[in-house]
Amino acid sequence: YAIRIPPEPVDPAAGRYVAFAGRLVPEKGVSLFLQAARRAGVPVRINRHVKHFVTVPLPDDVEVTVNRGPDDLAAYYRGARLLAMPSLWYETFGIVAAEAMSHGLPVVASRQGALACLVDDGATGLLVDPGDADQLAGALRRLWDDPALARRLGRAAREKACAAWTPRQHLDGVLGAYRLALERRAVTRPGWSPRQPAGSASAVP
Repeated sequence: YAIRIPPEPVDPAAGRYVAFAGRLVPEKGVSLFLQAARRAGVPVRINRHVKHFVTVPLPDDVEVTVNRGPDDLAAYYRGARLLAMPSLWYETFGIVAAEAMSHGLPVVASRQGALACLVDDGATGLLVDPGDADQLAGALRRLWDDPALARRLGRAAREKACAAWTPRQHLDGVLGAYRLALERRAVTRPGWSPRQPAGSASAVP
């Protein structure tokens, strides 16, 4: 995935809330997040895209902001101290977490699926067991109460985003995958060449 890297990082210690962004559906752990945030006693703000439906009940006292594009979402990230992504299912990447990291925010995420690789526990954020509200509450409170830790993890999170998810790196990764696939095809099918016309006999699988 390619992430639009902002010119400057934010200072997470100045953040005013714990962020949760994305689709408001059960598998994203929205209800778990709200439960944990209440236990932790931290302020939260939820963000969703204007075109996304809400399929989970939300309390009246929870502030939900609506974004209409990347600029709105960037402003939302930059007002937060950290982002929580407590998904209950196996994410294939976690683009919201990567976007928050690019702004210099630490991320608290579920220890499963791609999130367990995206977030380095204790280095760019904190990992918790999926579905565990107590662990999640503890991680949220820990980062909320420790501005220095939030800054350290946020700084490392941005460094990882800048090193791994720029458009150039995304393009290089895609091209590298194609080159590897072509090389393997050439080894397993001697005489095959990607330059042969699709209709030629030797190009037929």
